[in-house]
Amino acid sequence: MKAHWVSRAIVVQVAMVAVVALVVLVLAALHLVDGALGPGWAVGGLLGGLVVGLVASRSKRMEWDERTGTVVSRTDWIGSVILLCFIAAQVARGWLLGHWAEGVALTTLGLCVTAGTLIGQVLRTSNRVRAARPEDGAGR
Repeated sequence: MKAHWVSRAIVVQVAMVAVVALVVLVLAALHLVDGALGPGWAVGGLLGGLVVGLVASRSKRMEWDERTGTVVSRTDWIGSVILLCFIAAQVARGWLLGHWAEGVALTTLGLCVTAGTLIGQVLRTSNRVRAARPEDGAGR
């Protein structure tokens, strides 16, 4: 994402989420090396989290701001509903995942789902920022 045509708030948000996703992914990998969870469960958790992250990234609408010449984000009512559902799912995550795993395996599965969710948000936000940019190449 090029910072000169994207609002600073979006750049900082994506960078912070990407760093947290990397840290969570490393923590999950450390647990996987210890054999706390099978690789199939880990990949399933990552993919499930990725889907959640792609949907949750809809909570912000990306728009081109003619005045500043940058892509900015706004939260609309649909985005607010999605954000509330995402928060509820995160709160209930331990209970939901607890049906399939317990103890260290539950922690590792939770880390995999969280990493997938964060990665999904970064990927979708980056795509939506590029899509919000005008076709005429303004801001280059």
